Amino acid sequence: MTFREGTLNCIGFQELLFLVIGLHLNLIQFSFYMGRFCLLLCVFCSSLLFATTYTTTGANTWDANGAPPSGWLGDGTVIIISHAITNMTTYDFQIYQTTASLTINNGGRWDIQSVNTANTPTFDINSGGKLFVSNSISLSGGTFNLDYGGLFRVSGSSALNSGTFNVDGNFTSVGNVANAMTINCTGAIHYGAAWSGTLPGCATLPVELISFEGFEKDATNILNWTTASEINSKEFQLLRSGNGINFETITSINAAGNSNIWIDYSFIDNNPLNGINYYQLIETDQDGAQQYSKIISIDQTSAFTSFTLYPNPSSAFSTLSFYSEMDQSYQLRIFDILGKSILTKTFSGFTGQNFFPISTENLSEGSYQVIITSAQNKSNSFLLIKTK
Repeated sequence: MTFREGTLNCIGFQELLFLVIGLHLNLIQFSFYMGRFCLLLCVFCSSLLFATTYTTTGANTWDANGAPPSGWLGDGTVIIISHAITNMTTYDFQIYQTTASLTINNGGRWDIQSVNTANTPTFDINSGGKLFVSNSISLSGGTFNLDYGGLFRVSGSSALNSGTFNVDGNFTSVGNVANAMTINCTGAIHYGAAWSGTLPGCATLPVELISFEGFEKDATNILNWTTASEINSKEFQLLRSGNGINFETITSINAAGNSNIWIDYSFIDNNPLNGINYYQLIETDQDGAQQYSKIISIDQTSAFTSFTLYPNPSSAFSTLSFYSEMDQSYQLRIFDILGKSILTKTFSGFTGQNFFPISTENLSEGSYQVIITSAQNKSNSFLLIKTK
């Protein structure tokens, strides 16, 4: 068998061409994978480079790394707050990735504008820690732990998109709440507008009256209350009683009418009754409809900060709310009707408004005496009613 020379040369040229094309394609594929590898390497290295710990050293003071910068904080970012940081009210806190975390310890407070999370960061607001957000929050993924005695307050809306929220302290959202998170709650959740999604059992119904508190000062009783919104409101009547049953009106104060912002009201009772004074608000609308507040008490004989407990009666939990004029420790004791001690707990109170949840889930149905004693050995007591 014989081959013509032209045919042999053509076949050799085709093999050489296919070889060159194959090498070119392999180089393109190699370059593609090398590019992806370099990109991932750059992301990994940058995360190591910018992983930073930010720690407070005093009021509005940070360590050598300074305050957390603006923009998204990446993997490895750790923020530890153990002091009051109140000069970052326009800061937008944005954090993501699995090893990023925020910890607010006892005595720590952070006042910021908004919170936005992605992936799976970790939040820990420990007992005595406070996080105040003046605008809105959006939580996506991660674990958020609010310990007993911790406070997380949002003045705007709350988008709870995904992840786990363990609420043993007090979470308040003045605006709308959209919830798709897994919420484990033994504490208290308060919201002042609408709630969509799964509603945990510890969440209170929508209310316009955010707070109603009182305390004794210089032989007078000072009453404060705050509304988050008002529609067609006319006036507030402040009622007082010496036994918690028979009330009389001691003053009437004009309401705002229509409002979608927080409004603070105050009244000084210059002639309180001797012993325990009970107070209640009646809010009257322009059309005559009325809404009653919880009943609070101030003991003139104890001469120290007033405490209130709500809801009361309670089936699963109550919130101990009080206004403190100083930082000091308190002891909480609960007794049954036979005088047997059921619970003793010590906690820290800070200057201003304080909230502490009390679980009543394991209490039997009936009446209990709650006694609060300050570090100055001054006491207040009130009745707690446990229902089914």
